[in-house]
Amino acid sequence: MRLELIAELHPGTDREALKERLVKAGVDAMPMQAGLLLAGEVSVLRAVIPGMSGDEQGPLEVPENLKDVVKAIHVVKPRSLY
Repeated sequence: MRLELIAELHPGTDREALKERLVKAGVDAMPMQAGLLLAGEVSVLRAVIPGMSGDEQGPLEVPENLKDVVKAIHVVKPRSLY
């Protein structure tokens, strides 16, 4: 299952460096106003956000290895045609 997440960054975070770090882990990362849009299969996202089940809704706990640059992570509600 593929998910999209929004990573809200702390002020002053080097967005490009974080993007490169996440892309190296296999996560699709796209810069946006609030931070980064993250996308990928749950198994790939789990590599950077351990403990994800893929069924989460709303905010996720920011893992220790990202807390210095990421303020919050939110699940993006799947789009619907209806």
